[in-house]
Amino acid sequence: MHRREFLMGIPLLFTGTPEPSLGGWVRRADMPVARSEMPATVLDGEIYVAGGFGAGSRADRYDPATDRWQRLADLPLEANHHGIATLGDRVIVAGGYAMDGASAHRGIWAYDPDDDAWEAIGELPEPMGAFGLTTLDDDLYLVGGALGSLNGEPSAAVWRRAGDGSWEERAPLAHAREHLAVVARDEQIYAVGGRAHGRDSDQLGSAVERYDPTSDKWDLLAPLPHPRSGLNGAAACNSVVVAGGETSQQVFADVQMLATDGTHWASLPDLPVAVHGIALASVNNRLFAIGGSTLAGRIQNVTAVSQLDLGTTRGTCAS
Repeated sequence: MHRREFLMGIPLLFTGTPEPSLGGWVRRADMPVARSEMPATVLDGEIYVAGGFGAGSRADRYDPATDRWQRLADLPLEANHHGIATLGDRVIVAGGYAMDGASAHRGIWAYDPDDDAWEAIGELPEPMGAFGLTTLDDDLYLVGGALGSLNGEPSAAVWRRAGDGSWEERAPLAHAREHLAVVARDEQIYAVGGRAHGRDSDQLGSAVERYDPTSDKWDLLAPLPHPRSGLNGAAACNSVVVAGGETSQQVFADVQMLATDGTHWASLPDLPVAVHGIALASVNNRLFAIGGSTLAGRIQNVTAVSQLDLGTTRGTCAS
């Protein structure tokens, strides 16, 4: 199935007091707007989301301690399928697509919480989106993606951006893919799932690779049990957790944690609602699932935010 065409569905809005959900998930305060295809990052214990289908250029910050959302200064342009990461004391947003998916952005912007302002700080090696963006040792890493437009040519390239703004190409992924989850943990980077040209692939959807920046090498780990793309990931409990995702025919509620030795995946409680294009973040081993779309290859966004305490769920962190 080719995903260049989008059907805008009616946003699913949830309101009211947060309540426990099946499987240990607890409802938290909804996002101010329903959105999808916007990743999340954490800075000083707060979760940042920006852009996405349904939100355009809007940026927001969630405080788990108070269970409140705050609107921030808008991004300089509308974007979806962009990368987001924390670098020092700023939030970085890079690349992504125009709202119709027909063109890709190349710019990189940094958000300063003290000034509530975005600043242009450079460009990506190429205009692209649907990649992974993460941070190791104060360097940004860009992994995979689709070039030029949504469902454009998939990339296996891996780039490292040093503090001076220069990009250095590193060892590529074994499999070129986009719509993958990319997570940094313990000085290594994990790339999970994905697809190419917007089409399902069991090989790409189950692919799990781990990168060691010291040796500049990728190795293959246990495949993802349910192949998919459009998922997202976070580092929690000294491991990697992924959630949500889609194929052309199905949307997933699956949540899985990779064993610390990379040999197998363990199942965690399913998301309350199956979604793709979800944002996932971890704060003090509490996993937050934010937004997403409930229709495979289409836009029917939710505002829902749910929390799973991994410290108590089936003894996850302890095990």
